[in-house]
Amino acid sequence: INRNNIITSVIMIPELNEFSYKEAKRLFLSYKEKGVITGGYFDDKSWSVTDEYANYGLNFDLRNID
Repeated sequence: INRNNIITSVIMIPELNEFSYKEAKRLFLSYKEKGVITGGYFDDKSWSVTDEYANYGLNFDLRNID
């Protein structure tokens, strides 16, 4: 947790290829249809997500990692 109580994590993808890209996009669309992902498009640098308790933002902009 950083100074602003923001949880930061990094997920490493061992290989980015056409199959993993298509699978990630399929999962994105599935979660968006179910209402888990509430804002953003697949290629955006951030998404809005929710669970039963709170709303969160997922930021994929690697330039802001401390």
